[in-house]
Amino acid sequence: MKQRNASAPSSIATVERETGFSKDTLRVWERRYGFPRPARDSNDERVYPGDQVERLRVIRRLMDAGFRPGKIVDETLVQLQARLRAAVRILRLQDQLVAAREASREQAMRDALTGLLNRGAVLDALQQECSRTDRIGGSFGVVMVDVDHFKTINDTHGHLVGDGVLREVAARLRACLRTYDSIGRFGGEEFLVIAPGCGTSTAEELAERLRRCVCDTPIMYSGRTLAVTISLGVAAGAGSAARDALLRGADEALYAAKAGGRNRFVRAA
Repeated sequence: MKQRNASAPSSIATVERETGFSKDTLRVWERRYGFPRPARDSNDERVYPGDQVERLRVIRRLMDAGFRPGKIVDETLVQLQARLRAAVRILRLQDQLVAAREASREQAMRDALTGLLNRGAVLDALQQECSRTDRIGGSFGVVMVDVDHFKTINDTHGHLVGDGVLREVAARLRACLRTYDSIGRFGGEEFLVIAPGCGTSTAEELAERLRRCVCDTPIMYSGRTLAVTISLGVAAGAGSAARDALLRGADEALYAAKAGGRNRFVRAA
């Protein structure tokens, strides 16, 4: 594609298209600041010299960054470019600060071992889901998960192996969930899953899928093959008023699953 000579004059229509400034704005600036000053081409059409067009492009970028036209329209191109470089550096620093703040916030929400939400963050996710169903109705599922015989794994193979098992279990659970489900490490070897839009039957289906994701394939770690199972308690409901009851129901159902032989899910009464 043939590129236009940057030093060549530009028509008013071209300047409007490339800078976003209307001809009325340019005329106001011409009267108020003496810039830009159009010339006449061989056809007696109003055109803007190339150096003025370049200044207008830089002014547009500075205005997009928050500068007021009265402070910059009468500056030379060199002054404008220096101001633009400074503005770009400031914006880049601001972006870096925002990114660092977001990374710090994200890190504070994460469990260091598994990378899942930590207890506080997953409880926040539960409260958000309660509030959502307060506003628009519907229901959601709560699944409490516990790794069976985890103390035996630690005692037999050591805590490093136990940590590896928790990381793998967490990864398998996360892989079985939808993108808008939430999962966090609730404490020790327990995990909490929040599943929006699930009633009791769909929450049970989710629990069975999670169980099979973990239990169907042994975990290989540090040269060991470990048959790991999980037990799950399932509850479903809606609204902030049901929050504590759902947690309590899922927790009681989890212990019922363990008492019933483990490697299974039980629905809250």
